[in-house]
Order: sequence, then structure tokens, then C-alpha cells
Amino acid sequence: MLGKSKGIWKGYVIYFAVGNSAELKRETLAMRNVKIDMEKCTNCRECVEVCPEEVFQLVNGIPVHVHKDKCIECDLCINICPEDAISIVTH
Repeated sequence: MLGKSKGIWKGYVIYFAVGNSAELKRETLAMRNVKIDMEKCTNCRECVEVCPEEVFQLVNGIPVHVHKDKCIECDLCINICPEDAISIVTH
């Protein structure tokens, strides 16, 4: 039996074979959007610093998710937020 590994890239779940086969299967994900709960956010800037694509920008000292098209959905911002102020909203 062929094992599979899963990764996420730009709105697709990519399954790639772990073994001898080069089979590739993509499944479209629902549109995802990062939401910052400003009542929980303490403006620690962790999300801004950890994002590899610089999706967040500080506006008057507050992190804002401005470059949505650049998001690679790695979830680093969600995992690093000490206040759990960042979540994903699906459409």
C-alpha cells in the first residue's frame, strides 16, 4: 500500500506519494481568511514577525492582515499568537 503525505499550498490540499509512484492529487479548499480578534489582540507583533510572506502590516501600531493574496496558509501566525486572537474564517 502506498503511503501519502499532505501539504497545503495556496488554496489546495496537495497529496503527494511517499513511495515509488508520482501520483499527485489536488483538492480545492474553501476560501480561507485570517481574522484578528482585536478585543484579544495585545499588539505584541508576533504575527507580523513570524509571517514568511509579510502578509501583516502595522497600522498605527496594530497588526492588520493586508496582503491576503500573499498568504500561503502556513498557520504560523495562529500558532504563535499568545492570546489566541487569530483564527481562520472559511467562506
